[in-house]
Amino acid sequence: MINTIPGVTFVVLLLSLVVSLVYGIGRRLLTNVNQIKRMTAELSAYNKELRQAMKSGDQDKVTKLKKKGAQMKMNQSKISMSNMKPTLLFMAPFFLLWSFGFPAIVGEDAMNVVAARSPITLNFIPFYPLTFGPENTISVFVWYLITSFSFQGIVTKLLRLT
Repeated sequence: MINTIPGVTFVVLLLSLVVSLVYGIGRRLLTNVNQIKRMTAELSAYNKELRQAMKSGDQDKVTKLKKKGAQMKMNQSKISMSNMKPTLLFMAPFFLLWSFGFPAIVGEDAMNVVAARSPITLNFIPFYPLTFGPENTISVFVWYLITSFSFQGIVTKLLRLT
């Protein structure tokens, strides 16, 4: 079992990278990325134009744009559903990983294992005692969240998902 720093730190780091890559590749394969990009750009342009028309007080333009509102809401719904497909597909394996995989690697008390230490005090963070350990330590779960959020942005850019 790997349950001491730096071993657990790198195991969690590697695991979050692998999960981010698998999710990103799955999203790339399961969704039409180009269509989502196009619809997102169209939706963004519509919202910008509507805000400018409302700000300038151009009621004719606002009325004209609001007629397109139903179509834009439908596009937004399609974007959300497309992005939800890989999330739903990967949710069950992710929960299984946390329920069985992590305890097998780190130990039965995986949530209380210290994964990293912070050089600065962390007691300014709300709910500090619940999320972090004593003496500026970071638990496995919180370390996974930090590394996962970091890698997700990088993987998204590398796979050109946005």
